Amino acid sequence: MKKSFSLLELVLVLVLVGIIYSVFLPKIKMMSLKKTDITLINLKSYLLKQKFKNELAFKCVENSLNCFIYIDGKLKPDLTIKHFFEREPIVYKYNKSMNRISYGYLKFDTFEEFKIVFQLVFNQNNRHKDLIVQTDKEVLLFNSIHEKPKEFDYLNDVVSYLDSLETEVKNAF
Repeated sequence: MKKSFSLLELVLVLVLVGIIYSVFLPKIKMMSLKKTDITLINLKSYLLKQKFKNELAFKCVENSLNCFIYIDGKLKPDLTIKHFFEREPIVYKYNKSMNRISYGYLKFDTFEEFKIVFQLVFNQNNRHKDLIVQTDKEVLLFNSIHEKPKEFDYLNDVVSYLDSLETEVKNAF
């Protein structure tokens, strides 16, 4: 009677496990990275990788803080990002008065309606409205010209930055 496996059987099992590992593990890693890699810092570059003709919209709704991507007015369910924010962000206009932006509601085919708490919409020229986003951790200035948002520690730092830009422009003339 045979009490152990032969060397050939062990090698065959190792080769099969290696093949299965190399085929399925990268797909599992990509699925998990796809959702967690996206942050406010790299959001713009991620969104602009999507192909669109007229408009690309990234809309996040209250309560669940799930975010949805619309390409040319059509929802892309496979690009939904769940729980993008930990808490509801505060969004301001990009000016010295920094008026708070209030968005409308997002309606789904199921007749559900959710309040939009953050929205970044690109036109056909890859431009968006400039805005300031305040979260628990950071304050970011989204400018249409720059690829990444400018980071600040406090909201008052944004006002100082805008003042310095204004002074710089005045001194240029």
